[in-house]
This record gives sequence, structure tokens and C-alpha cells, in this order.
Amino acid sequence: MTDVTSESFADQAQSAMRGVADQASDMWDSASDQGQRYYRQGSQALGNMDGATLGGLFAAGALGFAIAWLIFGQSSASREVARGMSRSSERYR
Repeated sequence: MTDVTSESFADQAQSAMRGVADQASDMWDSASDQGQRYYRQGSQALGNMDGATLGGLFAAGALGFAIAWLIFGQSSASREVARGMSRSSERYR
């Protein structure tokens, strides 16, 4: 009786693993198809842009980088602020 039960359990486990593998394969195929669609759409969108639009995007990116550098680029000053905050929080422990 134990052999029949263990075989039944093994068959169920094997069947479940096959189902999981099939689902994973289907999900991978779906994700791959979706990624290919996004890539094609992005390529078409970039191909349809004119020079002024690309120049504007580049300028906006450069401006964003410059602002971020101004805010976060002062590493020595920000370290001092972080140390001060750390010291003040240690007083209340």
C-alpha cells in the first residue's frame, strides 16, 4: 500500500512540475514577444524624430544632469550634513 501511495504522490508531483514548466515557458514566450514589440515601437519612434526633437531631448537630459550634479555633486558638504544628522540622532537613543 505504501508503494502505491508513494508512486501516486510521485506522479502528482511530476505532473505538477510539468505544469509549472509549461507555464514558465509560456510566460517567457509572452515576455519575449512583448519585449520585441516594445523594441520595434521604440525603434520606429526614434526613426520618426527629426533633428530638433532629438536636440531638445539631449538638451533636457543635459540640463537634468547639471541640476542633479549641482544638488548631489557637493559630496563633502553633504557628508558633513549626514554626519551632523547622525550625531544628533544618537543623542536620543
